[in-house]
Amino acid sequence: MVRLRMLTVLTLTTALLVACSGPRPGAGETPVRVLNAPETVQAVTLEVDGTPYPVARDGEAWVARARLAPGEHTFVARGLDAPQGVVLYKAHERKRVEPGREVRLTLYRLTSDITVRVENPAPGERYLAKAGGAMAALPGGEGMLQGVPTGRGVVLLVEARDPTGLLLRQGSRTVDLSESPIQASVRLEAVAHQPPALSLTLPAQVEKGQEVVLRVAAQDPNPEAAGVALRRLWVDWGDGSQAEEALSGRSAERTLRHAYTAAGPVTVTVTVENTAGVQAQESRTLEVLEPETPIAITPGPELTRVGLAVEGAPQGTEGMAAEITPETPLVPQGLRPLDLRNRYRVELFPQGGAWRGSLHLPRGLGYRLVLVAQVGGQEVRSRETSFRTEGAETLLSLSFLPDPRYACPAPSAPLRATYQVQGPGSRSPLEGQTVAVRGVVTAVFPGLQGFYLQDPEGDGDPATSDGLFVYTGGTPSVVPGQYVQVVGPVSEYAASGDTLGTLTQVRASSLTVCGEMPLPGAISLSLPAAHLEAYEGMRVRVAGLTVTEVYNLGRYGEVTLAPSRLVHPNADGNPTTRLDPNRAPYPGHTLVLDDASTRQNPNPIPYLPQGGTLRVGDRLVEAEGVLEWRFGAYRLQPTSAPSFQVANPRPQAPGAASHLRVASFNLHNWFTTLSGTFTPPGCAVSHERRGATSPQEFERQKAKLVAALTALNADVVALQEVQNNGEEAIAALVLALNQALGPGTYAYVPDPQGGLGCDAIKVGLIYKPSRVEPVGNPQALASATFERYPLAQAFRDKTTGGVFTAVSVHLKSKGSCDASDPDTGQGCWNLRRTAQAQALADWVEATLRPLDPDVLLLGDFNTYEEEDPLALLRSRGFAPLLSGHYSYVYMGLSGALDHAYATPSLAGQVQGALAWHVNADEPRVLDYTLAFKTDDRYEPTPYRASDHDPLVVHLSLSPDTQAPPPSGCHPQGAPVVISEFRFRGPGGGSDEFIELFNRSCTPVNLGGWKVQGLSSSGPNWTDRATLASVTLEPGQFYLLANTAPGGYSLSVAPDQTYTTGIADNRAVRLLDAGGQVVDLVGFASSGQYEGRGLVDGPTNSNGLQQLSWKRIPAGRDTDDNLADFQFGENWANPQNRQSPRYGDN
Repeated sequence: MVRLRMLTVLTLTTALLVACSGPRPGAGETPVRVLNAPETVQAVTLEVDGTPYPVARDGEAWVARARLAPGEHTFVARGLDAPQGVVLYKAHERKRVEPGREVRLTLYRLTSDITVRVENPAPGERYLAKAGGAMAALPGGEGMLQGVPTGRGVVLLVEARDPTGLLLRQGSRTVDLSESPIQASVRLEAVAHQPPALSLTLPAQVEKGQEVVLRVAAQDPNPEAAGVALRRLWVDWGDGSQAEEALSGRSAERTLRHAYTAAGPVTVTVTVENTAGVQAQESRTLEVLEPETPIAITPGPELTRVGLAVEGAPQGTEGMAAEITPETPLVPQGLRPLDLRNRYRVELFPQGGAWRGSLHLPRGLGYRLVLVAQVGGQEVRSRETSFRTEGAETLLSLSFLPDPRYACPAPSAPLRATYQVQGPGSRSPLEGQTVAVRGVVTAVFPGLQGFYLQDPEGDGDPATSDGLFVYTGGTPSVVPGQYVQVVGPVSEYAASGDTLGTLTQVRASSLTVCGEMPLPGAISLSLPAAHLEAYEGMRVRVAGLTVTEVYNLGRYGEVTLAPSRLVHPNADGNPTTRLDPNRAPYPGHTLVLDDASTRQNPNPIPYLPQGGTLRVGDRLVEAEGVLEWRFGAYRLQPTSAPSFQVANPRPQAPGAASHLRVASFNLHNWFTTLSGTFTPPGCAVSHERRGATSPQEFERQKAKLVAALTALNADVVALQEVQNNGEEAIAALVLALNQALGPGTYAYVPDPQGGLGCDAIKVGLIYKPSRVEPVGNPQALASATFERYPLAQAFRDKTTGGVFTAVSVHLKSKGSCDASDPDTGQGCWNLRRTAQAQALADWVEATLRPLDPDVLLLGDFNTYEEEDPLALLRSRGFAPLLSGHYSYVYMGLSGALDHAYATPSLAGQVQGALAWHVNADEPRVLDYTLAFKTDDRYEPTPYRASDHDPLVVHLSLSPDTQAPPPSGCHPQGAPVVISEFRFRGPGGGSDEFIELFNRSCTPVNLGGWKVQGLSSSGPNWTDRATLASVTLEPGQFYLLANTAPGGYSLSVAPDQTYTTGIADNRAVRLLDAGGQVVDLVGFASSGQYEGRGLVDGPTNSNGLQQLSWKRIPAGRDTDDNLADFQFGENWANPQNRQSPRYGDN
């Protein structure tokens, strides 16, 4: 047989079918059945919506018929000891009635209150009342017994004792206690004798229906000569039934038996009286068990007898009470207002060195208890304590710990609560005022020169914070858990440059420790949160958040948290969302986990395990601390060590590839110049060095880059942010790689003639000669649109014979806005980057694809996926090889600045692409630098070798079926151009030459072509030379020179001569055999030129110009003379047909 512990509960069940022998319900009637009623219940009443209904007896069932429409109804059922008698059980609930559905009512054993008054109080007496196991003091002779089980013939006993506890007077009466509180007056009579001594023996448990055996032993303690004997005893069995027996003699023992008909806890109270009329009362509680449960009964809270014993009362205590409130309301609004209370107050009585009392409370619930002592006419309150009512009886032994809130001195300024100082807005309504505040110290932060205090109760207003920062200007002298009073002015603190918010604080001018208190519970905070200001200064707990930024982990001990990884709005896959430059993205989504200090370069670095890392994408398990605003963000200053879970482990190196592997890698300023400035070759502007600042840093950077490139194991790598000092920096990198991997493992692509721009950094290409071989010469997009010229080089896969062209790209950065190109949501210089993308697409289409259609653009585009430059490339037919990836983390936002785009013919040969996340997710404190690293965690690994993640593209190239056009040729535009000329040299006005260059991709026959010069005055063109029938191959030069006396003085032999010179500062042009102008170069003063004319060059001491003009490279032709040509003195370098094709001009 399964035994279930049951509560003393009656269940009324509304059902369509009732298994009873009574009459069947009629149409429209609802049967109500009472199950398991104890024998003490002799009558049941039922009310529905305030209307009484008759209840008929039918075996074990009570049946009522009530016409109920479907919907909400209020049911009140009472179990009485007799018709019109005392209510022992009661149900009062609102239920929904629906056809075919059962309605259950749970009946509770009822308690009520007795207001007791002593009819004849006397000075110097203390009064104690007892009834049904409840006990309470009666200050001044009047008070209330709460939580007394209802019943008939309840014995109420009142005693008067002196301050030492000696019994002086006593009185008693019996009362019938029902659901309504009653008042009872008791007259006390002097006692010349002491009350009987009682001993009760009662089992802790008994099964319903089985007899319980109660043994009572009574002894009269008075001297035999007093002639006092025992007279009688009463037993209240706690279920509404009583028993009485006569006694005699000075001692007596009685055995009484009783069977309970309902399960649950009961309190048995025994009262014994002697012949002197003096009584004694004792109570015990036992549990009545249900032996078997054939039906399901909904349990409700039963009663537990709670006994209180308080020691350590304040000196001079004159009286004490216990105030008890449930942690959650017992009574729903409007239901059972007289049955269960939401506040109890028990007056305690001094006895046996403690203050004692008892009452009955609903079982299985949590309660808060505060003791209130009367000392010298003043109230002294204790700290709050919590307890739960479990089982039939709960005994609480308490120590009186004063509540420090009542121990603070009178303040010297107006007393204001913390939430009043905070107010509902972002700034305090009391700013500038001197106030006094009180609260519990929740956290002490010497690194912040202050501490946080919080009101222990708060105002319950979700718009106002209950916490506050107290600035002390030094190391605080308080500790968490102290209750303090602070006096000082209210201010709003903002760090230098912080215009986004403030921290409400009080600057302490005086501080008093009033006592100790438990810390307020931490509020569970979830993100996103719409109004974090409402929690400023309060204890909070966060869990399950994602690390979204670790940039300042080593610098300031900061980790940015969010509900998940935050993606840049311009890279989130939604073209309709854009970053608003005037508004922070994801408001309320982020929280900075700080290190409770304003120190820089903390040692040890918080949250960073030795030999490990903390990456963007990892998870915070839990953190607890105080929320504040500081340095432009809401921060959690922890009070215990947060815990993290690795959710984004470091990726391993890309595995071995059966295909050609091409990569892109921004090296984050790989420089060999370690101090001072430098000037890129052929440029006039100098730059400050970047990157490593010492030989030690250089070696550390080199080791990390070599480790990363070795693990990357790419056959071709497009590099960005290489120092623009010729080939020195890129050669040093390749040398380091080959020292690690073996001679000749890598080679670099040389810079094209004319270099790669005049910026401090440039792009580059390195490759494995064992896997690929260059095809043709490298080419640069030498356009003024670019700061860093894109670099292209065709490669042939030695395995398949397939050819593709790799282009390393680094577009204009997003920083340092210019008024002409401001940030409108895509970063600074978006117009410039879009123009660069346009030029790049034009160049690929006009120059690179005619050589080979398979072109791969790789690099740092400084552009997120949904921004204009990449949208332009996609509109021009370039295919993105990665989508939805990230390669960079900035301000907590992840997104891709690095991309790989392919022409359509190459896109079909791509086998896969990925971003290798070894850099962007890592804290910068793990990089190569030495600055700001008190705790140096450097390791020569690939991780945080740069700030950008490398990209990897795998190609499976198809063999080329035909030889590509010559590298460096231009299929569009003028086929042959004037590539260099000199109108006057050291030999005089006839010391001149004109150099032609075939920039096209096919041979050109020059037969019948003419070179003309502009006369010295007027717009008259005259022939200088008619060209011979010579076929000029792509990339081949043709040199004409003036051989008149005092003419051409250089050693390179001309291919053809002429004798009539060209006037200084005029113009020269080239016509084809049909007389069409193919190319024109002129000075601005001549009025004849393409685009913009050349400016007059400097003269020597004789006033003669000794300079030459040349295109760099030779095939450059933008139809703008000033942009296409450069000039220099004594740098003439003419080329003829025997010179190397595509050679230096």
